[in-house]
Amino acid sequence: MLTKIGSTGPTVGDLQEMLNVAVPSTPLLNLDGIFGPKTNQRVVTFQKQAGLMADGVVGPLTSKVLGGSSLQANEGPASKASGGSSSGPPDLPNVRWARRVRLAL
Repeated sequence: MLTKIGSTGPTVGDLQEMLNVAVPSTPLLNLDGIFGPKTNQRVVTFQKQAGLMADGVVGPLTSKVLGGSSLQANEGPASKASGGSSSGPPDLPNVRWARRVRLAL
């Protein structure tokens, strides 16, 4: 299943949290588990910064680049990295660690 506008649940909440780290904009996304217009816009912004097709759908490639392989199950072939560009998203291997630290505070 793809994570996209209309999706809801804890997976979307995880996505919102990762997007707040990857694309820190003010205001931060509410971690409400609802993939609405604000989450969609943040996904599109992230995809553009990462050199991905900016379609607002979180499939395997967007999820992998974002660092959350469990965010979806299938992304269409249209979402491809553009030509091996060296510019991409920030390094996010510790997003889940950051969440645990924040929750512990």
